[in-house]
Amino acid sequence: MKKISIIIIAILFSISVLFSQTLIPKVTSEAKSVKQTYLSDIDNLRNSIEQYIKSNSFSNNLYDINYPITVKLFINNIDESGNEYKYVCKAVFTNDYDLRFFDEGWTFPYNTDISSMRSGIYNPVTSVIDFYGYLVVASELDAITLMGGDAIYEKARNVMELGNMSQWPQGCNSRIQKISEISENYRLRKARYYYTLATWDAEDGELNSSVENLKKSLGFIKEILTIQKKDKYTRIFIDNHYKESKWFVETLQDTSFLPDFRNVAPEHHKYFEKISSNFGE
Repeated sequence: MKKISIIIIAILFSISVLFSQTLIPKVTSEAKSVKQTYLSDIDNLRNSIEQYIKSNSFSNNLYDINYPITVKLFINNIDESGNEYKYVCKAVFTNDYDLRFFDEGWTFPYNTDISSMRSGIYNPVTSVIDFYGYLVVASELDAITLMGGDAIYEKARNVMELGNMSQWPQGCNSRIQKISEISENYRLRKARYYYTLATWDAEDGELNSSVENLKKSLGFIKEILTIQKKDKYTRIFIDNHYKESKWFVETLQDTSFLPDFRNVAPEHHKYFEKISSNFGE
């Protein structure tokens, strides 16, 4: 009886992981220069994208974790020439925290009928969603396992390689370049991981380990800025984490790592000085 119960629990767990929702979506749209007659179609598009994200997993199912994703559509034009309407857009994909991916040239036909399930064939709407969904999940996995996003980055690359061979190759090459910039930035990927460890250690009261991991993380960031000072993904990481130095100081009762924060975010030196003065230095 006990053995049967264990088997049932294992099956239920497997099913829950298999069908677990990886990304929790919020989709917004802006279409200032588009005819009013298209607004209902745009609403349908936004709802279809949300439903697609809810209906599909973007992970390798090793972790039953849900991540937020916000998709911001900026519809510049709807081309009425030809046999089908063509949407010309820009888009931002973000986790509303330290990840932000910008697509400057997303063009696709749309007839208000998007399947909620993957077909295995490149689709200029859903495959682009897949690509950026994979980028968000891979980056989030990098934050909890050292280089944990490798397999998901490969999924993202495969999607765009299929796109390059399709009848809608527009934008695929730039996305392939983007995946290379992100997945091959090993220092930033390691910085994410050690920053998470530092946070977890601080929450668990492992103060020395937290300081050590925080310095490791900021050390990798400093190396990136030495090589490529304006790396946009690194700047996004810095801009969304530098204020957390205050939390680390208060939690760890330590300021030994503040010079590392100053090194990677010198433009915010007044913020760090205020933290030091409040701490009594």
